[in-house]
Amino acid sequence: MINEHDISDMCNLDKLHEGDKFVVAGDKDKLQFKVKNFTGDYVFCYDNNGSVHHFATWTKVFKL
Repeated sequence: MINEHDISDMCNLDKLHEGDKFVVAGDKDKLQFKVKNFTGDYVFCYDNNGSVHHFATWTKVFKL
């Protein structure tokens, strides 16, 4: 469950930079991702296993 303290730490994915690590807000598994690059409205990312993921720039995340 997200509380008021978590909300102040949360930001949109487009506020991060290449190489930053993050977890997606509300993800119960707390999977970690690393920003590779931005492609318009989407962000090209890798997870810990090296798998590729594309997230929308407006995705709510917590920077690690």
